[in-house]
Amino acid sequence: MLGNPGLLYRAALEGVTYSLLAGVNQMKSYGVSNLENIRLVGGGAKNPLWVEIIASSFGVPVSLPEETETAALGAALQAAAVQSKAKDIGDFVSEHAAFKSVVQPKREDAALYQAAFERHDSLSKAIFG
Repeated sequence: MLGNPGLLYRAALEGVTYSLLAGVNQMKSYGVSNLENIRLVGGGAKNPLWVEIIASSFGVPVSLPEETETAALGAALQAAAVQSKAKDIGDFVSEHAAFKSVVQPKREDAALYQAAFERHDSLSKAIFG
């Protein structure tokens, strides 16, 4: 039996984070530019622990929008950009998105998360190829 259920909860958050990080690293290998900021949306954006884990694991700030359920908002902003004949949709959306806070990575935790990610990645490759 697990002596501390919080450890299982944290392991689940870290495992999901490491899977996301592996995906970003794979995109980088295909030439996608370096990640400078993460905009976290959805239910996970409401979890302060997970936001902190993501920021420190990725080593970049995590921006939290005022409205975390942003699927419809994103579509509306993109439509507004097209309607207004914006030159760059990404810039238009960035200029009109409202953020309530930015969580900075904790440098002292980054090395610990990097070592844990490397173990996770190594074991994942050994198991899944």
